[in-house]
Amino acid sequence: RAARVRPGLDDKVLADWNGLMIAGLVNAGLLLGEPTWLDAARRAFDFIARDMTRDDRLGHSWRDGRLLFPGLSSDFTAMIRAALALHEATGERGYLDRALAWQSALDRHYIDATGGYFITADDAEGLVVRPKSTTDDALPNPHGLAAQNLVRLATLTGDDTWRRRADALFDVLLPTAAENLYSHLSLLNALDLRLRAAEIVVTGQGASADALVAAALKIPFPERIVVRAAAAEALPADHPARAKIASAPDGAAFVCVGETCSLPVTEPDRIGDAVAQMRS
Repeated sequence: RAARVRPGLDDKVLADWNGLMIAGLVNAGLLLGEPTWLDAARRAFDFIARDMTRDDRLGHSWRDGRLLFPGLSSDFTAMIRAALALHEATGERGYLDRALAWQSALDRHYIDATGGYFITADDAEGLVVRPKSTTDDALPNPHGLAAQNLVRLATLTGDDTWRRRADALFDVLLPTAAENLYSHLSLLNALDLRLRAAEIVVTGQGASADALVAAALKIPFPERIVVRAAAAEALPADHPARAKIASAPDGAAFVCVGETCSLPVTEPDRIGDAVAQMRS
């Protein structure tokens, strides 16, 4: 066999596939206590941010130093998901900034004026018809991922503009999804996140705050958004948890669902109970 001509090897790096893998590594690593998986996710992310990005725009595939550019909307939505997963896991602002830059580029080059996103960029090679799809296939549809990302961006930045954009996307897409629910599960996951996500706000600093964050991150990724707020001033003025932070000067976690927040939780092993209680 070694003497025969080897078959071709598809060894290109795809931004969208890697984005989903990175988020998966982050979240599985947190749940299963595998820090090496988080390290692998960081390395993969750094490669794409360095070698597959030009300014604030992603390419689609990389092989042997050659980048296929510009990328697809799926590349942006998957890598934004990866950046947000890493931001929640590490608290590092750089990942959130990268997610915001990529979201801005997605809105600038892929938006459809009638609602939703095209698959290809506005300056990509011309096609007879610019493709646009809402259904999931082997990968989650970019619209479902974009809606999830927008909900998280609203919470993590405190800017309600992102939530309004998510709601506008739901208004456009949900009538289509109602006709074929099974093919729009990523969008329904986004709607579930929008309606019943547990926003877990952790205040304070030091070992106690770190333990609360670690416990909050054990809640499955599709069901929670973890926000670090060292002090009340880190939250928007109208945030429901802001007034409660004064009652826990040494730090605590507040579980918020909708516009209602729990009493301060100071024991890490009680966060899961608080989430269940707030949803009941």
